[in-house]
Amino acid sequence: MLINSFNDFFNENVFRKVDAFKLDEEMYNNILEDITSSVTDLNYSNDDSCFMKMVRIANNFVTCVYEGDDGDVGHYSANVIFLTRGISESELIATIIHELTHHIICEILGRILSRVLDCEKNVILESFTWHCTTYTPLMILINEFAAHTTENYFLPSEYNSYGSFIELLELIRANKKQYVLTDELIQESIVFGKYLSDDVISILDNFITEDLKLEIHDQFLRDSMEEVHVDLTLEDNMDDDFKYETIEEFIQLTYLLSNNRESIQGLNNIKSNYEYYSVYDNIVDDVIQLD
Repeated sequence: MLINSFNDFFNENVFRKVDAFKLDEEMYNNILEDITSSVTDLNYSNDDSCFMKMVRIANNFVTCVYEGDDGDVGHYSANVIFLTRGISESELIATIIHELTHHIICEILGRILSRVLDCEKNVILESFTWHCTTYTPLMILINEFAAHTTENYFLPSEYNSYGSFIELLELIRANKKQYVLTDELIQESIVFGKYLSDDVISILDNFITEDLKLEIHDQFLRDSMEEVHVDLTLEDNMDDDFKYETIEEFIQLTYLLSNNRESIQGLNNIKSNYEYYSVYDNIVDDVIQLD
């Protein structure tokens, strides 16, 4: 199947495939294995700082660039991780892991969709899967919990935090007129986010070795980072079938709700970002240089 535009994407044939698809353990695990095996360049040396080692790992998935020296520590968009200049190496490392989680979740969804539609993953599918992860406050919440959980796994436990997740949850709860989340839905979103994080961890654990984790721990000590340990207790009574069914529902529901002029305009804006940042000359001045 050829999908070169959102007109191609929102047609009857695609709708039938998206509506009917079922995700199973074999397909899902094959996708995780494919993502893991796509990493081919881990040629860092012992002289590299742990931050530069993390950049080398991340660059197998995305491009890491510097941006301004104020504002948040960084963010992810369109296969690029933007890192704020001037913050400590510890903060840079934590940001890479956090934002890389957002990317890998999109990569998993994109590869699922590519298999369902029997087509190559391209900028149309990439744009839609990023749209999937940001379309509703609930999915943003899930995505943010997953990113914090992955980050916390690789950082020293005394620096574990769910800061932006908690801020986002409080913002959603305060805005009840627009969006209502029940406690049960919040709990399910946390469990689903934990499942996604476990899958991202299973990929990154192949490259962030125990020795590198020790280097990261030492870097946090050198940077004298303030301890901010926050733990969230999970009532995990779900299973893998819940994960597969939830992924199916998110893709199917987002597809149905996005087949309108306003959403397609938003998707084209996302597509423009992917196309812009895919041209190396547009970001070359800010790319983090490796020796």
